[in-house]
Amino acid sequence: MPLFFIMWDDETVAHMGRHCVTLDEFEEVILGARQRNIHPNKENGRWEIVGETNAGRLLKCVFEYIDDVTISPVDAFPMGEGE
Repeated sequence: MPLFFIMWDDETVAHMGRHCVTLDEFEEVILGARQRNIHPNKENGRWEIVGETNAGRLLKCVFEYIDDVTISPVDAFPMGEGE
């Protein structure tokens, strides 16, 4: 299980909210992911994780690495929406 510091900004929080994804859900997926579930997106260089929240929602979470232990969330949405 990876350990990250997550740098939130108001714009990203609002954007994810439009997809009905909370900060807690994003963190559940990111912090609960196995290292092998983290994949780079070859088109934009961002990283993606697909995983379940504690409530069983399947989400795709997109982020950028700031450094080895810090990430900046970009987006998150339920699978099936904007895949």
